[in-house]
Amino acid sequence: MKENTEREIELIKKELSELKMVNEVLGRDSEDLYLLNLVFQNISTAERDIDVIRAILEITGELKHIDYSAYLLVYEGKAEVLYDYTTLPIESLKGREVMVSESLFTNTSLYAVVKTGKEAIDFLPQKIDGISQKSYYIRPLIIKGTSCGHLLFVNYKKPFNYLRGLRTIIDRVCEIAIYRIENISLFEEIRDINIELEKEVKEKTKLLTRANFELSLELEEKRRVTEKLQLFRDLLNETADFIFVIEPEEGRLIDVNQHACKQLQYSLDELLNMEIIDVENTIPDIQTWKKHVKALKENPHMVIEGNHRRKDSYIIPVEINLRYVERKGREYIIAVSRDITQRKKVEEIIRENEERFRALAETTSSGIFIATDIFLYVNPATERITGYTKEELLDKPFYFLIHPEDRELVKSRGVARMAGDDMPEHYTFRIIRK
Repeated sequence: MKENTEREIELIKKELSELKMVNEVLGRDSEDLYLLNLVFQNISTAERDIDVIRAILEITGELKHIDYSAYLLVYEGKAEVLYDYTTLPIESLKGREVMVSESLFTNTSLYAVVKTGKEAIDFLPQKIDGISQKSYYIRPLIIKGTSCGHLLFVNYKKPFNYLRGLRTIIDRVCEIAIYRIENISLFEEIRDINIELEKEVKEKTKLLTRANFELSLELEEKRRVTEKLQLFRDLLNETADFIFVIEPEEGRLIDVNQHACKQLQYSLDELLNMEIIDVENTIPDIQTWKKHVKALKENPHMVIEGNHRRKDSYIIPVEINLRYVERKGREYIIAVSRDITQRKKVEEIIRENEERFRALAETTSSGIFIATDIFLYVNPATERITGYTKEELLDKPFYFLIHPEDRELVKSRGVARMAGDDMPEHYTFRIIRK
């Protein structure tokens, strides 16, 4: 009897340990996915580079509890602070020029633990409220092969390795920012070229009315315009996204870039004889396409997910930016798609983790719950132990179940654990059943 009991206790301990690991991974992945979605939503409509930077610094700084972050433009051993964000009583350095160690601001990401005053970021306060700098992470933004600035993240309050654990999510956020900034740059180039072309066409129309001898000037101007159009096409072909120009009425492909041809395994001529329903799996027929066109006319810019179908029938999951435009009485739809295969794999891993967690939590005889200040999740065993139903517990304060004499113990240990202090993994306290 005793041996069976001890064996059961060991199995329960092992099961709780596994659940704890799954819970930690699930919580971290869910938080990171929420952060990425929030960043994407906030920068998807941004029209300036600095608006993109501001959004990622504020959202990442707040959700990841980063003490100080800034966007720096570095030149000749100096750095101009274009924007900064802090949760500490630090005076904003925005607009200032500060001296920096040029070796710190290369085109390679740099993480460092601060061990002495000399190794600290010297233009920031060495101590705030008696707390010294602990670590920092510098991440350059490389746009089309050129560094356009650096993101700086500084840790005062958290453990020394806190920023090291955030490097992956910070890098992913920066990749999203780079993608958006590249799109802003691309659309600005398109707009500028269109404005310039319109001016040139008007000027040449006036010249044509003057005399036939100016025909040579017109031909020369057309040659320059052709070169600019070729430059524009070359720029489109350099991007790592699928770009389609679509005729709205029948969904016919008017133009595509080389990346789309390569990834879809069609030649340019083949694609220009196809319709959007031939390459996009989520649009099976012309009626579905017309519904999309109608929605775009009501809201000229949309972001959706789709599945591009290659020539060999392989499916590529994509995120599609759709824009409806009119030019000189003609209608066009511009679609810019990005391959999100890796993101889908991450989402699938998170979903599988959630299913495994629920399968374990819903069948175990031990009470398992997730809480911040309030209950977010309780398993059936918690309902049996407390006498409360799930509906009665959710959104209620976590501490209302704890015996008044034990509440201070549980609170103090919870705060210490979140601060990174070494606390016992197991301890006893009393609860009050319903």
